[in-house]
Amino acid sequence: MLKSEFKVLKSHKEIYTGSFVQIHQPTGLLLSPQGSVPQFVDLDSGEVAMKIDGDSSTVIGVASAADGKVAVAYQSTAVCVYRPSIQEDDSIAWEVITQFNCKKVRYITWDPSSTMVALACADSTVKVYDSEGGYCTHNFRGHSGFVHYCMFLPVLNKYQLFSTGQDNTIIVWDLVKSKKITTLNEHLSTITDMAMYDEWTVISVSRDKVMCVWDLRTNQCLKTIAVYDELESIIVIDSDMINFSDSIGELPEKIVVVGGSSGLLSFWNIETGKKIYNQPESSLSYSIDFLLNDKDGNILVITDDHNLFTYFPTVPLTHKKTLVGFNDDIFDICYLNCEGEGSHVVSVSNSEQARVFNVEDHNCKFLTGHSNIVLATSINSNHEKVATSSKDGTIKIYSTEDIIDKEKYYIEPRSSCQGHADSVTAIAWMKNVDVLASGSSDLTLKLWDVSDEDNPVSLYTVKAHEKDINSVAVAPNNKIIATASSDKTVKLWEVVQDENGASHILPMATLKGHKRAVWCVRFSPVDKAIVTCSTDRTIKIWSLNDFTCIRTFQGHTGSVLRVEFISAGMQIISAGGDGLVKLWTIKSNECVGTFHKHREKIWGLDIQDDEKSFVTGGSDSRINYWIDISDSIREEEREKYERELLARQQLMNLMYTKNYVKAIELAFELDQPQKIYEIFELILEVPETAEETLLSILNNFSTGNIEKCLMYIRDWNTYAKRSLVSQVILNLILKIYNPTSLTQLPHMKSILRGLIPYTERHSKRIDRLIRQSFILDYTLNEMNLLTEAMDSMEIDIEPETGNQSSKKHKRGDEQVLENADKTTKRPRIE
Repeated sequence: MLKSEFKVLKSHKEIYTGSFVQIHQPTGLLLSPQGSVPQFVDLDSGEVAMKIDGDSSTVIGVASAADGKVAVAYQSTAVCVYRPSIQEDDSIAWEVITQFNCKKVRYITWDPSSTMVALACADSTVKVYDSEGGYCTHNFRGHSGFVHYCMFLPVLNKYQLFSTGQDNTIIVWDLVKSKKITTLNEHLSTITDMAMYDEWTVISVSRDKVMCVWDLRTNQCLKTIAVYDELESIIVIDSDMINFSDSIGELPEKIVVVGGSSGLLSFWNIETGKKIYNQPESSLSYSIDFLLNDKDGNILVITDDHNLFTYFPTVPLTHKKTLVGFNDDIFDICYLNCEGEGSHVVSVSNSEQARVFNVEDHNCKFLTGHSNIVLATSINSNHEKVATSSKDGTIKIYSTEDIIDKEKYYIEPRSSCQGHADSVTAIAWMKNVDVLASGSSDLTLKLWDVSDEDNPVSLYTVKAHEKDINSVAVAPNNKIIATASSDKTVKLWEVVQDENGASHILPMATLKGHKRAVWCVRFSPVDKAIVTCSTDRTIKIWSLNDFTCIRTFQGHTGSVLRVEFISAGMQIISAGGDGLVKLWTIKSNECVGTFHKHREKIWGLDIQDDEKSFVTGGSDSRINYWIDISDSIREEEREKYERELLARQQLMNLMYTKNYVKAIELAFELDQPQKIYEIFELILEVPETAEETLLSILNNFSTGNIEKCLMYIRDWNTYAKRSLVSQVILNLILKIYNPTSLTQLPHMKSILRGLIPYTERHSKRIDRLIRQSFILDYTLNEMNLLTEAMDSMEIDIEPETGNQSSKKHKRGDEQVLENADKTTKRPRIE
């Protein structure tokens, strides 16, 4: 069955792009701004749960209050305070309760009572605003450079505000007296975060690789602890919330967790100044930007490569989940059926690691091993091995067993193929054998035997093209390899074996026809044909019998970057630089569907084995999972047709029985203007009851039916032969309904623009016909007078004298004039 319609079942979008984030306390969602929209991310599903639509400028800071309010600072200098409200459908709507302006905001935070908002600004000031009134209550100036952090702390029953700035100092402000209390000088580099340890102790961390513990009663530094890591964030966790697998002696009431440039977490006992636990090094360690506690007490780690790691609070740390906040440009994507049909996808983006996503909850694992950006990926036919190729000139082979291991989230390669002299741009597995074909920017095509994980072997190498190879495909029978290149050609290669069983690649044909670089080539699963797509915006199907182009498809407005066969080779799906996915039927040579869910180029496209779904990835960092809904659409259309058929039959029955009131109601439901006109016409054929019937019908009209009826009248009124019925109905509507209420209808302006000129035209035409009817009346009257005069004349056939004849004629003329005087003239109708 041919397909006609697909929809996006699920989409993996960007959820974190490097700005400041917080946990929204009432909901437990991650508050993360994206562009001009603050988003709330469900950390369990990885989906965006809700958004705040506000200012159109970029969000530069967000903060969540304890009572659920959210303060958002925009680049336009506007700061808006939003309050959540529960709707009837249990959804949450956000309303602005106050708005004020503040320039150069770098950080924003709430006080514990959710009544004040503090802003750290780049103009060396710290401003405090009332969240309800929107007025500034404090404006503190004391730092010598920009202020990048501030926090409220209720110290010894006193309301105080702490701020840190470019001058590497901490200033304590008294909110009651509106003045500086003291300046804390101990750090030698930027102070990045602070946390309250107990009611009179606060801890600050800095990029000078130390933690400072401050006694707020004396404003003195109690101790300085060397961490040997450029620290970025700190959180304090109660000891009873952490599960220690091994006994480590007596523990303090609270544990301090810090993270920084090393990308590793460390747990500290502040009372003794000793490290309790240090996270072991991994193959991937990126600098930590933020540490947060989620709603379940887990530790959320956000790194500078936009990844979000969630750990259970245990020692040693136990990994729970990884979410990718931003994928960057996605170059290639493939389905991996390691835990069922379409359970995972493998994507490669602008990174040294390929990523394996669980489709259900977006949990991610990383395929490590490359030293440069990964360009392509391919899955073998039984979904047991994953191959990736990179700019580092190597191909890495990974096992599905490692991927499904829940203890691993950094997957090491089982084997590595080295031999290309430049970037490996395309790879493809042969079916049911551990042989891999690869194309490279070094212009060569290679065959690899990877059956021995410890010693992969290059079977054959051939120079294939004059420019970069962009795509490699293997025929279903493993006998032909196709390569597509930037040199505008597609080449076919025959795979043969010599007497010793060694594989060779022999040139078979060169296909020329594209005017620009060819980006993708694929074999038909059933026919002796291949499909190609190019920067020249065309898709071509080539016959493998005579190597000629048998079909060309045009429709994309940009480069066509990916193409795949679907529907058992009867259709193709293409993706292009215009952000469109198109579905083509080969037999009719036409596009039967265009789907627009990407904002930029689509580089990745893969079809699920059952051909009921496909996945796309593009430069907009978005992965879309599509599902075939053609059958459901056809079923809906069939059911709709059956319902309409029954309703039309019922309408005909009502018209036959002259039940015009119900007939009109049904006709409006079916949106049948022709039938509605016919019913009105039948009603007007009986003048005695026409007005009464029409009034009963029009009085029961809903607002929507009134507007719909006026739109029908506007259309009928454009035809002279239908203008009489139109004007009668219009006249009755204007009598029944108040003109003021009619002007409130949404489309009334367009209705009047269509009604007025044609109504004026019909009025002039009727007036012209009336005037012409006077001439006809006059002519008919004159003809009647002439007939009467001739009848009254006595014609004598005998000869008469001239005087007698003259007298008779004179009497005849006098009689005509006399009769004319007696004729009653019809008065002119004004």
